[in-house]
Formats: sequence, structure tokens, C-alpha cells
Amino acid sequence: MNSIEQQDHRAELISALHLLAWFLADHPDVPVPPYSVSIQVDTDGTDAEQRAAVDAAAAVMGVETSSSANGTHYEAAIKFGPVKYYVLAIDNEAMDAHDEKTRLGREAYEALHAKPVAEHADGCCADGADCVECRTAAEATA
Repeated sequence: MNSIEQQDHRAELISALHLLAWFLADHPDVPVPPYSVSIQVDTDGTDAEQRAAVDAAAAVMGVETSSSANGTHYEAAIKFGPVKYYVLAIDNEAMDAHDEKTRLGREAYEALHAKPVAEHADGCCADGADCVECRTAAEATA
């Protein structure tokens, strides 16, 4: 995203947040979360570049930075009542490990819940998805 696109996106986001606040103020019967709300801004780049972006944001926001206990997360946060706005850096190695766990978890879940095609009627559900025809065929043979 170039500088002009970033400025346009920023203006659009700020406008949308104003519209949301006005909408909620004008419609007191619309529920709001009973807990806090967070707006997270992720950084990218090397670990050093991410931390520098968080440091720069902290300076502008006038806040101190904080790190998670294991040092993998680094943030600058400011709160407006129950609304938290924060800029976050996640150590690249920790993010890669998280992505790998997510991928492995998804593969394990899919393997656990996969239905063999053999359980389905001939020509039906080639992708292994459940359908009315397969349930009907299974019930007829049971």
C-alpha cells in the first residue's frame, strides 16, 4: 500500500469509527459487548523493525511499551475506557511456530473428522462431504 492509499485507508477507518459511535449513541437498544474491545495493529518486518514500529507508536501515544512474560509479544497500548488500541510486534520465530501449530491442528482436525468416500453412495460426495443421498443409502443398508 503506497502513502496515498495508506492515508485514504486511515481516513476511511477513522470515519467508520465515528459512524459506529454515532450509530450506537443513536440506537440505545442495539447491544454492545459487555466486555472490553480491542483494536490490534500488527507490525511486519524483521523482529527489530517490528519493535522499532512499536517504539515509534509508543512515543506518539505517550505510553510505555510492554512485553509478554516470554518476550515473544511486544506492544504499545492506550485505553479509552473499555476500548484498547494497541500496536503489536510478535517475534517471527514465535509466529512461525504458531502458524505451524495451527496448520498441524487443522490437518489433525480434518483427518479426525474426514469421512471415507467408501461410506458414501457410488458417484455421490466425491469430496467426502455428508449429504442426504448418502444418509439415505446408509439408513437403507442398516
